[in-house]
Amino acid sequence: MANQSRLISGGTTYYIEGGGEYTGSGTPWTDVTASPYEIAMNDVAGTTYTPLASLRQEVYGGGPPFRNGQTLIYDSYGNVTETVTIQCRATSHDNAVALLQQLRRILNTALFSTPCILAIQPNGATNAVYFEVYGADVQEDARFINEEAGVVAAGHALVRAVVTWRRSPHGTLITAGETVLSALTFTNTGTGANNNTQAFSAASGDLIFEGQPLNISIKPASAATSVRRILLGSVLNRTYSTTGAGAGSNSSTTTPATFNTLANWTLTDKLTNAGIRPRVVLRFSTAPSTNCLLRLAISYPGSTANTFYTPWVSALEPLQNESHALVDMGTFQIDIVRGNGVLTAPATTSIVLQGLSTNGSNATATLGYSEYIWYYDWARIDTLFSFAADGTDQMNIDQFREVSGAPCTPWPNPAAIVSQSTSSAVEIGDVRGRLPRHFSGASLYLGWINTSGAHTTSHTATVSARVSPQWQTLRGSD
Repeated sequence: MANQSRLISGGTTYYIEGGGEYTGSGTPWTDVTASPYEIAMNDVAGTTYTPLASLRQEVYGGGPPFRNGQTLIYDSYGNVTETVTIQCRATSHDNAVALLQQLRRILNTALFSTPCILAIQPNGATNAVYFEVYGADVQEDARFINEEAGVVAAGHALVRAVVTWRRSPHGTLITAGETVLSALTFTNTGTGANNNTQAFSAASGDLIFEGQPLNISIKPASAATSVRRILLGSVLNRTYSTTGAGAGSNSSTTTPATFNTLANWTLTDKLTNAGIRPRVVLRFSTAPSTNCLLRLAISYPGSTANTFYTPWVSALEPLQNESHALVDMGTFQIDIVRGNGVLTAPATTSIVLQGLSTNGSNATATLGYSEYIWYYDWARIDTLFSFAADGTDQMNIDQFREVSGAPCTPWPNPAAIVSQSTSSAVEIGDVRGRLPRHFSGASLYLGWINTSGAHTTSHTATVSARVSPQWQTLRGSD
């Protein structure tokens, strides 16, 4: 296979692996064999070129003088700056300069229209990987003027342009992402067929363990006449339990009462998965009373007393004074649980649901089931929109570009958008938390409540998701 590496700018392809000359007319650069542009691949013409991997930028906590060593907290990647020599071959001085000027123009379009695309596809590569070029400096080699007399007289002119460009940290697909959920039916409950947690299929890319952006469409069936809140996350797993289900009540405004004793939670997964955190979601068979506050009391292994409490959660918040029956109780600290000589794995923790009254009247809540979730990313989306009777309206989680002819690069500001058709966006959802990314072996969790605050376990939605694989340098057959 011939080398297909190229620049794409303004919809035009400029191959940079050709062997032709520019005569002053036509567009020979659109043909891989006739293109007058060629990457210099020897020490005489210029330094050989292979894409550079973006440097991983890591944020650490701790360290001297407080302790030896530091702990990795966050990581990300910066843009790549690299230099490549591109030879411009022509039949005259003027034609060679025209190629040089064109090269400068097509590389610096990021603030005018869209960034120039660098597509790398060397010999033997099944697929190209696509980067965005944000800016470039193009400097012609001094040999062009000083040595041009001999070559121009023979009807040949050669400009060696040393190009220093700044490009995206990762390359990706073009036009559309890779499907990881294909029109799957999600049912709004944690048990049974087609339940609320379903696995992503495997994806390509170099960041499968670091998280790659997802575009997700959620289209509730016509039976779901409205949606007000969506809970969703990329999760390692979810455990459904009816342990402790039943009613609880309390009229005190100061002394919490035990409403329900939930199932113990085995924390083994955390011992070998640094990227996950625990979360508890409760489903009530009837809505908690409007004066009810709820929290979880956590007892760590071996403890006879509660050692951690989640913040109080109001049954009203924030649904315009309407109670709801699906409650996100949040996460809790588990760093105390380690595999060591005292707390032997698998460690377990006990969880109690407590209730309090806001006004001295009897506050009640009847628990239906609990969900224990190990999550990588978690988000809540609040919105208010009604679905058409034919079920065409949907929520679109938009985290990377999917436009014909453009790389699937991540958006700087992901969004949740309500649409009534492919050309009608009617509302932007209020996103709290981090929208789900794709991780190797992860699943999508999805639950929603309607405008009256009700969580209906029989409601369904059709869900699709695509991932934008991120490659550091080169792409193979995947």
